Amino acid sequence: MSVPRQCLRELGMIGAGVMALVAAFALNMAQGEARIGVGDIIRSFAYNDDLLRDVVSGFRLPRATIGVLAGSAFAVSGALMQSILRNPMVSPGILGISAGSFFFIALATIFAPALIVFMPIAVAVCGGLVAVLMVYLLAGGFRATPLRILLAGLIVAMTISSITGALLLLYESEARFLITWSAGSLRQNGWSNVQLVWPWIVLCLIAAFTLSRAYDIARLGEDTARSLGQKHALLVTATLIVVLVLTGASVAATGPIGFVGLVAPHLVKLAGVRRHAALIPAAALWGSSLLLAADSITYMLGSLTSAPPVGAITAALGAPWLLWLV
Repeated sequence: MSVPRQCLRELGMIGAGVMALVAAFALNMAQGEARIGVGDIIRSFAYNDDLLRDVVSGFRLPRATIGVLAGSAFAVSGALMQSILRNPMVSPGILGISAGSFFFIALATIFAPALIVFMPIAVAVCGGLVAVLMVYLLAGGFRATPLRILLAGLIVAMTISSITGALLLLYESEARFLITWSAGSLRQNGWSNVQLVWPWIVLCLIAAFTLSRAYDIARLGEDTARSLGQKHALLVTATLIVVLVLTGASVAATGPIGFVGLVAPHLVKLAGVRRHAALIPAAALWGSSLLLAADSITYMLGSLTSAPPVGAITAALGAPWLLWLV
């Protein structure tokens, strides 16, 4: 395939991702307990409707914004892990990183609330790191095959999730705010979570894009990459840090949301995007679009108090995808 044609395919996927994100963002902004359309939202700012503007700027706009940030973070994390491990079946949720991050958030909420107040992202990153180490040891270290990594990740994720669920039941009063959030939720009350996580997510996305060329070389294989002068161990370490921070920051703001990091990169790859300079931004766009669309579906299935969590919708979409990959 010629280079110009490949570039056109990559630009087309990025352009389609931008349009999908705009549509998903507008759809998400229109969802809620009160029926407010996109036109009403625009008019609320144009004609100084204070009540409507407060609803939009205090609840719906932060919700959509955190969806963009978390969706892009989960999707790029999945793309980086699939590239560096050369395993198409991995993602932060499948390897237990999301579950580990939330487990540590639950522990800190119950036994050390001050940690959640002052360093929630650090707590989540530590939990994700512990989960990665457990998967690595259980899968057999360097001898691990893609299927063993997948199975070890699922075992660790389910085990940690079960322990977390037990903690939430045993310490219901201390963790009452986490119970409904444990399956993932984009609902926000103001901009505090957005202000907390956006610098970390944006910096990590920029770092991932900066390493695009290194990921293209790493895809050729460890021996080939080393022969070309690449320090593979350093790249793996940098990737792990980026993935842990992206996932930890997202889980700290939205709770554990699975399968976005699995589905979004594969959608981009199925369209023929291979170079990471295009794969990373395209995955971020489509991950955000998928998460916002899934959140919009939750409001279509129930009211504010009875709607299913967004994690249930992404699982319903992503589980068949994982079975197909296996």
